[in-house]
Amino acid sequence: MSCRYSTQTAAAPATTPHIERVVEGSDISPAEYAVTSSVAAFANELSALNVHLDGTPDDVLDALDRLERALRETWLAAEG
Repeated sequence: MSCRYSTQTAAAPATTPHIERVVEGSDISPAEYAVTSSVAAFANELSALNVHLDGTPDDVLDALDRLERALRETWLAAEG
């Protein structure tokens, strides 16, 4: 398993606006919203890079490490 990055630019899906619409009428906490937004942003980043899970395991692990770090930082910032 690996990640392959293409030089072709792919349009990222509009995930974040959809999440914002869902959150407006819900009881989601600011911390949950921040984490959800971070996950959506990371998913958009992977989509924009045209990542395919058929490369090396190290590439996939690097991507997961970036996601974990972003989630941890966002969660801590939201908690204050």
